[in-house]
Amino acid sequence: MKQFTTTVFQLLDLELENHLVSDPELFRPADISSNKGDPSKAEKLLGWKPETLMDGIAAKMIEAELGQVDL
Repeated sequence: MKQFTTTVFQLLDLELENHLVSDPELFRPADISSNKGDPSKAEKLLGWKPETLMDGIAAKMIEAELGQVDL
């Protein structure tokens, strides 16, 4: 999640540290500390390959949101 968040802030030309506050008191013991996906099983079993990497997904999400805002 941190990598995705960092990518989004970079795409928006914002400093993550100036906008995000993390309070360790709010962390839950059952929270996932690491989350990674591996599409190789889907490729092997289904012949499916991702067309867009995570950076591209972040960019598309930002583009869609900004397209809904009157500037």
